[in-house]
Amino acid sequence: MLCRLRQGACTLSPSQHRAQLAIASVPTKALQRAGSSRDNRSTATTMNQDQAATNTQPTLHKAWEVTEPGAVSRLRLTERPLSALQPGQATVQVHAIGLNMADLFSVLGLYAAFQANRNKTPGLEFAGVITNVREGSGGSSKLKVGDRVVGITKFGAFSTHVNLELPYLRHFPQEWDFPQAAAFPVQALTALYGLQNLGGLRPNSCLLIHSAAGGVGLAALKIARHFNCRVLGTVGSPSKVQLLQERYSGSQGEMHFVARTSPGNLKEEASTFLRQQGLQGFDIVFDSLQGSYFQPGYDLLAPCGRAVLFGAGSMTPAVGADAAFLSNHSLSSLVSLLSPAKFAGLLGTITGYLTRPKLDLLKLPGENKGVLGFNLIWLYENIDMFEALYQSLEELQLDAPMVGSTYPFAELPAALEHLQSGQSVGKVIVQVKH
Repeated sequence: MLCRLRQGACTLSPSQHRAQLAIASVPTKALQRAGSSRDNRSTATTMNQDQAATNTQPTLHKAWEVTEPGAVSRLRLTERPLSALQPGQATVQVHAIGLNMADLFSVLGLYAAFQANRNKTPGLEFAGVITNVREGSGGSSKLKVGDRVVGITKFGAFSTHVNLELPYLRHFPQEWDFPQAAAFPVQALTALYGLQNLGGLRPNSCLLIHSAAGGVGLAALKIARHFNCRVLGTVGSPSKVQLLQERYSGSQGEMHFVARTSPGNLKEEASTFLRQQGLQGFDIVFDSLQGSYFQPGYDLLAPCGRAVLFGAGSMTPAVGADAAFLSNHSLSSLVSLLSPAKFAGLLGTITGYLTRPKLDLLKLPGENKGVLGFNLIWLYENIDMFEALYQSLEELQLDAPMVGSTYPFAELPAALEHLQSGQSVGKVIVQVKH
């Protein structure tokens, strides 16, 4: 996720959104670079008539804003003028938005990068259609009006239209729809950078992947399968275990999945898996949970193994909780914690923070293990690495992402709460009807 720790229309009913499970498995190139010399036939002729774009600049757009951080219920849908298109930018009519835990923590006031940003509209990734292009000083771009593109932005994606610099817009495969495209970039970049650049992923590595049924977890499983790795994936419920077993039965390498019930249970399951594989320990622990689940994985790292941390899902406030006090420490928000219901929603977060694991740095050299934390928000400022990572994704030829549930734009807060609940499988997508 593009995360720093303190990183197409839809008319279904809310209950149908939660039940929908669209598993896409069309093999194709992961992503086509905007500057590629390959065929860029993704124009308005490939879309329905009502999606055809015109070379005009909308004067207004709708966006969800964080007017006061602390709770999803405080998100407000606003209508405001769209900023003037700058040289080297394109306007995209958004059709689908991918949700990430970083978006949730932005709304709750627990994401430092968002707090420091002037743009109070969350959102890191989207897919849509270009409606206007303004060339920059670098020469002519191969992006044009009518192109279907996926975009990564440093906030602002919770909108009906986005102005974005051309290098951060990419064509996506013709076989993919807008929800699949919006589900791809953040989770794929997170998984690839964390496993390969930091984790030192090699063929036949042994991995422990937490939250394996989530967006990043599924991307990590695809990458692990590509490298013929042995994987133990953990999930939050038996139903997710069954889903992953069905999805990855017959895969190259060994893939086993278990439901987390307690740190002790996790250590027992992981130790059994390692004995069955005849291995001393895991080469990589890919950890989006932290909290009480960190220590079991760390203890079972092999010599030269690496724990790669990119989230703190175990400390996510409960749905409906008001996290204002955790972000601003004001007296009024402290008084609100006197409400038993509000305090209960934050109890796991507060307890997890106070009891978070601590490492003795003097022991690390002797244990020969590594612990690395990362976020990719800085990647937005490093276009060279951004390009290199996308090139690596192309070479992997990953399947289309799995979209687990979709919500209409008007129900974006409900979509965030579904992600917050921990019950989601695959990517949660918000679709925008025009």
